[in-house]
Amino acid sequence: MMQSVRKNCAILFLIAILISFGIPQIARSAVPLVDEIQSGFINNVLPFDVSKYNVTSQYNPSDTGITDKVQYTLQSSDSNITVRCYIHNNALSGCLVTVLGSAIRDREYANLNDAAIGFLEKYQIYSKRDLSSMINMLSGVDTSKNLTTLSGNINFTLSSFLLGDVKQTTFCFTDIFNGVPYTFLMFSFKDGYFSSHSDTSVRYTIGDTTVNISEDQAIDIALKYIQTYSYDMPGGWKVSGFNVTRTAAKLSSIATDSKSNVLEPYWDVSLYLNQTYPGSVHGLEVRIWAGSGRVFLCGHIAYLVPENPEVPLFSENTTLIATSETISQPDILVAVAILVAIIAVIVISIVASMVIIKKKRKR
Repeated sequence: MMQSVRKNCAILFLIAILISFGIPQIARSAVPLVDEIQSGFINNVLPFDVSKYNVTSQYNPSDTGITDKVQYTLQSSDSNITVRCYIHNNALSGCLVTVLGSAIRDREYANLNDAAIGFLEKYQIYSKRDLSSMINMLSGVDTSKNLTTLSGNINFTLSSFLLGDVKQTTFCFTDIFNGVPYTFLMFSFKDGYFSSHSDTSVRYTIGDTTVNISEDQAIDIALKYIQTYSYDMPGGWKVSGFNVTRTAAKLSSIATDSKSNVLEPYWDVSLYLNQTYPGSVHGLEVRIWAGSGRVFLCGHIAYLVPENPEVPLFSENTTLIATSETISQPDILVAVAILVAIIAVIVISIVASMVIIKKKRKR
């Protein structure tokens, strides 16, 4: 499970990094949260001696009402530090840090593990959460080696690698229930300097984690569902009668709807068809709640260029819901910073993950 569990966050990181650049130069707004983040997170959590810097900020409200951004600039004679902060539910959900020059640390750290523990201890106070289990999991850890370990309901993944000449080390703590990944807290360092963090618990809460449906049952439910499933084509005719040659199922978590952001487990069942159907459809994706066994989505697995772009990607009776990008543990082999534009990112990746478009291989 760890391989699949590791891949989704890497994708999430990549999307996040793409949308994180180019914050418009908007004059600072009179938003109390801007000062709260500066006095709390910037001054007391980041491992920099902020008293040695001149700090300015720019507030960028979201056009969609999903992700607000605040950019803080720390300037000194020896270095400039840019901190892009992301806000969800009126709280800080993540940041991306860029350091130019020799940053002034808040204290001397014995090693990277000491710096990681220091961040968690300070973030614990700032977030008002009990992170003692995570702090204990870092005891004696060799940060030069990759590591995955499970303690209770927390899965810890440590990844250290080189991106060109830059060494990046990422720490990720994921909440796991019944083998399903949910929210996570993640942070990273580049060449010893703190570079990013992401806390998805700010956006999402964990609901009922019960898994009553097995993988075989989920596949059976999906196969039964498509027996009466059809999609419309121009001209008033329908496509139905699908023949399945191969199945695959993955258990993950998703938000129950776009407003509550409560995560619950579901089965994502892929049914691969014996031929390409109109609209370049060569598979069906059926999503099933792991607790109740109810189908809540049926989508098409199609080639990039459809034979008929008017073919719907989802069935008419499907209720589309916001996904948490299947909140999963990262394949932290991607050297990107963790920021939590995650939630804005999630909105973008929701559609991408549901549509599941696959390019046709060239021979």
